[in-house]
Amino acid sequence: TRRSSDLMAYAFAKKEDQCLIIGDGTSTYGGMNGINTKFEATAYAGRTALTSGHDLMSEVDNTDLTSVMGNVSQYAIGSGAKWLCSALAKSLVFGRLKAVAGGNRVDTLGMAPNDEYLGYPIVTSEVMPAVTSTLNAKVMLTFGRFDMAASIGSRRGIEMQTLVERYAELGLIGVLATERFDSVVHDLGTTTVKGPLAAAYGN
Repeated sequence: TRRSSDLMAYAFAKKEDQCLIIGDGTSTYGGMNGINTKFEATAYAGRTALTSGHDLMSEVDNTDLTSVMGNVSQYAIGSGAKWLCSALAKSLVFGRLKAVAGGNRVDTLGMAPNDEYLGYPIVTSEVMPAVTSTLNAKVMLTFGRFDMAASIGSRRGIEMQTLVERYAELGLIGVLATERFDSVVHDLGTTTVKGPLAAAYGN
C-alpha cells in the first residue's frame, strides 16, 4: 500500500541521515562515521566554539551564527551552502532571532517565515540535536557545502519483496525492502585549515 511505501521510504531516509550525521563507526551505522561525530572528536578549524555560556539553543545569537559562517572556507560560501539543524533548533534559534529582529509588524509576525537565514536555506533533519537541555561540547547545527564535505553512494538500489505466504494464516502479506549504501565524510578541513563545513559547538 501507499502507507507502507511511505513508511519504508521514511525508514531508509532516517537511516541514511543517521549514518551520515551521527554514525559512530559501529555496526549500528554500518561502520560509518558521521559529520557530527567527527566534529566532536576532532578540533577542526570549522568547529566553532560559541560564546562562553552558550550551550542552549535558546542562547545562540546572531554573533554565534555569523562566526560559524566565517569558519567555512571561502570556496564553499555561495550557491549551495545551507544550514542543517533539527526542527526544534529551527524554531528556537532561527525563528527566535528572526522574530526579534527590527522591522517586524503584527502582520508580518503572523506570516510563516521563509526557511532561510542570512540568505541561506535552512534544512532540517530529526537526526540533528533536538533538545532544550545543555549541549556543551556538542554540535548544535552545521553550515556549509555538504556536497563538498561528504558523499553517499548506492551499492545496490532499493529492492522490494512481497511475502505472500509468510503471513497467510493471518490474512496478511508482508513486504520486505532492503538497500545497500555507504556514506563517507571526506573533507572537513584540518585543525588549522577551514573546510567546506562548519559546526556550532556548544560552549
